[in-house]
Amino acid sequence: MQATGIRGGGGFSFAALAELIERHRRINEQSGGANGLRDLGLAESALFQSQMAFGGTELYATLAGMRKTLLHILLYQMFVSDLVIAECGDGDNEAACERLEVIEGIAAIRTTDDAKRLAADLLAARAVPQTEPRDALHIALAAIHGMNYLATWNFRHIMNPATQHLIEAVCRAAGIESVVICTPEQLLVTYDDP
Repeated sequence: MQATGIRGGGGFSFAALAELIERHRRINEQSGGANGLRDLGLAESALFQSQMAFGGTELYATLAGMRKTLLHILLYQMFVSDLVIAECGDGDNEAACERLEVIEGIAAIRTTDDAKRLAADLLAARAVPQTEPRDALHIALAAIHGMNYLATWNFRHIMNPATQHLIEAVCRAAGIESVVICTPEQLLVTYDDP
């Protein structure tokens, strides 16, 4: 197995991987999470992501920002839905290819009949406007598949404080735990180092 780590001239190092694992252990100690690495391959992938760029611009402007992101990749298992994949493929072909490349390799959840029914209930209760069935389906997919969080920048229809109580009520009435809806930035709040 090849060693991986954070940037360093000719590749990666065991030291960077060890540092990442140690920080993960300390966060779990503070938060009550389980110690141990769920997937060494995921950790290696996270470290390789530190070298990613989009449109010629590095995604991690600072070492601190890169470390913060790497820790969160380990803390959260990310999913996209088949709906997100379809949306990423829409529009300008070049931009669509770039969007699809960004989500490549992320596990996908599928639309089910249960998700469609919950989306219809969200629309009927006006938790999401009737004109936005795809937004209702995003929420329904996350709830039906037991996601802890739904990360979005859609403040108008998905992360609207005026409708959060309606979303929760519809999910509760269906016997499903509602998903916590937040921005990606809110998921990047980290614990202070001890």
